[in-house]
Amino acid sequence: MPTVSIRRFASFSDYERHNGRGGLQVNVECSVADLARYSLHNGSYAGHIIRSRSGRMFYRSIPRFALAYDCALDSYVMRDDYRFAESSYKAAVSFFLGMIGVRVVFEKLMGGSKSGRFLFHAGNRKQFVLKSRSGMQKPDFIAVDENGDPYALFEGKGSSDSGLKTHQIEHGKKQVEDVFSVMLNGACGVSRKIKQGVDLKKHVVASCFSSHSGIGGSVWSLCDVDPSGEGLGDLVVDFDGAVYDHYAPIVSILADGDVDIVTVNGVECELVKVEDGVAIGLVQGLRDVICEIADKKANPKIRDKYIFEGVSDGCAWRAAEYLKSLDGIAGENMGKRVSMGGDGIVVMVSDEYVRSFNLESD
Repeated sequence: MPTVSIRRFASFSDYERHNGRGGLQVNVECSVADLARYSLHNGSYAGHIIRSRSGRMFYRSIPRFALAYDCALDSYVMRDDYRFAESSYKAAVSFFLGMIGVRVVFEKLMGGSKSGRFLFHAGNRKQFVLKSRSGMQKPDFIAVDENGDPYALFEGKGSSDSGLKTHQIEHGKKQVEDVFSVMLNGACGVSRKIKQGVDLKKHVVASCFSSHSGIGGSVWSLCDVDPSGEGLGDLVVDFDGAVYDHYAPIVSILADGDVDIVTVNGVECELVKVEDGVAIGLVQGLRDVICEIADKKANPKIRDKYIFEGVSDGCAWRAAEYLKSLDGIAGENMGKRVSMGGDGIVVMVSDEYVRSFNLESD
């Protein structure tokens, strides 16, 4: 299984002092299927649903455009297509790899694979409102645990070089430190769940390409910098709305496609082929849990379309409770072809897709 090296720094000053080198090094496994799942989910932004075949193909192609597997290092390395790309294209892909890097750190090091946990892409979505003085920015992602408690903020950065410039990390530091508190409205049937100050973990995750003897600066690696500032702004989240927004792209794909039932780790999953070599879906039953109230009012032929109409029906609590009730979700040793998150989203890739990264298939 390919590994990704993550250097962890306890503070921004620690990163600055060592110029991005040093830190506590941790190696984590990250499969090709993991990359595909992270990439496809990052493509859904500001509530937009990627419906076109070409759109989904674009997002799933980014990791394969940038990365290949080196069996001697058991790591991902920079692909020549990315290495020799024009600088503006390179910058865009680097940013996207930084977003993928956040998901790697969340799942592999921050307990994100635990059933019922969510990583919400805050962006400019209406469910996330930062109440603060002008000029403050929301971080990229918010992590919420299985009990409906917000516990971490993430900002992703990326570079095609051997490390990020200090000012880029500092900018990310400001974004996560602009938030003092996160309040979830409607969390688990409770009107308010609040975490603030030092109880909110803050992470700037940087994607870069580290040096390695014999191959220059081309090994894909991550830095995880943990600022400690408490911030000033209050971030208010519509929890039910955020969960709807999180699942809406997958529900839409399932509603429009031919669903196959596939068993993964003893858990039955609903999957739809979205492009050659890639299928995506949810653990079986989760779609009905998310759409439960809307389904009662819907025409059976179009009932899943009603996912977009209700936002305050307690779906966040129902989804978390359902996920916690499943055995085998987000288990280990799924192989190179299957990836399942603690949120019940599943991606399966073909042998050919795995081999396109220079990996042998299972």
